[in-house]
Amino acid sequence: MNNRNYMLIGFCLTALIQLIVPASMILSSEETLGDGTEYRFKTVPVDPTDPFRGKYVTLRFVESSFMVDSTATWEDGDDAYVLLGTDLEGFATIQAISRDPWQNQSFIKVRIKKRYRETIIIRYPFERYYMEESKAGPAERVYRDAMRDGHSMAYALVSVYEGNAVLKDVMIDDVPLTDLAETQIVKEKAKETDK
Repeated sequence: MNNRNYMLIGFCLTALIQLIVPASMILSSEETLGDGTEYRFKTVPVDPTDPFRGKYVTLRFVESSFMVDSTATWEDGDDAYVLLGTDLEGFATIQAISRDPWQNQSFIKVRIKKRYRETIIIRYPFERYYMEESKAGPAERVYRDAMRDGHSMAYALVSVYEGNAVLKDVMIDDVPLTDLAETQIVKEKAKETDK
């Protein structure tokens, strides 16, 4: 074989790898959405001056920390697994944290954000809710206002399967944020027309 054949084989292998990696990620997400268990993760307000950075909503969750006997064996940035349960209102709770996944249980692979005394703060893999650019601004205003009023209930609807988690939607008072953003767009256009 000459150099040209080696280059062609190398190019084909590179192209194949570039197709396989995204395809496997998509298939994993689709499997999680199809076969996973849905959990509602209650959100808390984010700094209202910058809840969006680009085309996504930054989410923080009520269940984002867990008490342990000692944090000495954990390091910031470590991978971990959280075992999920639900409270009386049907919102997700953390039941346990481990270095190893559970068998036949609902759990999510997370990252240790930081440790504080006997508390481990975790980072979920779904802390950003991406959306269409035209809806980002109106959604930001709706989400910020809902979190400020203190009467609205906001949560993330997440599908969980074998350690994977896929954010399906962000809900405010059981209405999808994208629907509320569309309503906000209509209201803002009506105000502009009235001027």
